Amino acid sequence: MDSLTQIVLGASMGEVVLGKKLGNRALLWGAIAGTIPDLDVIPGAFMGTEANLIFHRGPTHSIVFCVLAPLLFAGLAKWFYKSTLYQKQSYKWVQTFLALLVPILPAILLLYGLSSGALSMPLLVPVVVLLILAYIMWRYLYDNYLSARVYVEEVDYWQWYLMFFLGFITHVILDAFTTYGTQLYLPFSDYRVSWDVINVVDPLYTVPFMLCLFVVTNFKRSDRRRAVWNYAGILISSGYIALCAYHKDITNKKFERLLSEQEIKSERFMCTPTPFNNILWYCLCETSTTFETAHFSLLDAQNRQICLQTYEKSTENPPEVSPVRTLQWFSNDYLFMKSINEAEWQLADLRFGHFDFDCKGDMVPPAFSFRLRESSDDGWHLEQDDFEVDDFSEAWQSFVARVKGN
Repeated sequence: MDSLTQIVLGASMGEVVLGKKLGNRALLWGAIAGTIPDLDVIPGAFMGTEANLIFHRGPTHSIVFCVLAPLLFAGLAKWFYKSTLYQKQSYKWVQTFLALLVPILPAILLLYGLSSGALSMPLLVPVVVLLILAYIMWRYLYDNYLSARVYVEEVDYWQWYLMFFLGFITHVILDAFTTYGTQLYLPFSDYRVSWDVINVVDPLYTVPFMLCLFVVTNFKRSDRRRAVWNYAGILISSGYIALCAYHKDITNKKFERLLSEQEIKSERFMCTPTPFNNILWYCLCETSTTFETAHFSLLDAQNRQICLQTYEKSTENPPEVSPVRTLQWFSNDYLFMKSINEAEWQLADLRFGHFDFDCKGDMVPPAFSFRLRESSDDGWHLEQDDFEVDDFSEAWQSFVARVKGN
């Protein structure tokens, strides 16, 4: 899932374990725990494309990491509160700045999208909400943190361990519900667990959960209403995932029926929700000679004709090199391969879909594509293609219309 969602989920776990002792600081520590597994993007930024595909959601997203790493982080947290660093004003200002980035950064990104014309004006509403949230957070932090002495009740080592463990394990399990895949069983197996239940960015999961946590911050740590609102957020978000799983089952049956009606002999298939919702689903199946894709909206009329977009399998064999094997593993063999010339191939993970919702044109480029190029100096190299849409505004309108069943 996206970073904001993992911060929210981690903050909730912090409240579950340490809320009564640390109050709102428990939310901060939980947010830190929920972020740590995704710090693998830092070394990943210095890796090549192939190495990064292997490393991201790898060691820091394994069950072994979730069990062993909290032993270290619990000790660091215990040491931190034995020091006097948390009382220093400079430290408080840094924490305040980082906290305010949570609502301000998404607001800036949305404003940039609005100013560039890439996003529509209705998204101005969440911008205003985020900015109001930032102001409320600032007032609270200034009155109760920056200008006040911090009192912290002692937390024992194993409570810290439990908090970090829950922050890590809920992070990796939530990631497993997405399509990208998570290497839960490292170092014993590199199998990528991906249940294709929820999209990596889904505000319908994140926003209600975040609002519940915002209510939590308004109560003192001894107030039972903190737990009530926190568990309400957990139940609402968990219920939403259950709803996504139910919608997935409905869509799977629709896709199976479509394949049967068109007498397509599918060897296997998958369905996954499109970004920002669980109403429009993208489905992909493999036959002996093709990959077939389709979009289903839960709001489609019963008699709606669903078109299939076909990707022909290459009749040529790609070079037997490491980047090809890595992409085959990463994509669970839902890999489209096309020879451009003797020294260049297009490779695409078809699980992440495309932007042709009505099959109006020729075969459209998949969203998650790569170029495999041969260099005379040092062999074959993999590079990720930049994702480009000719007219983003038009593509967005087409996407929204298809969600509505049009």
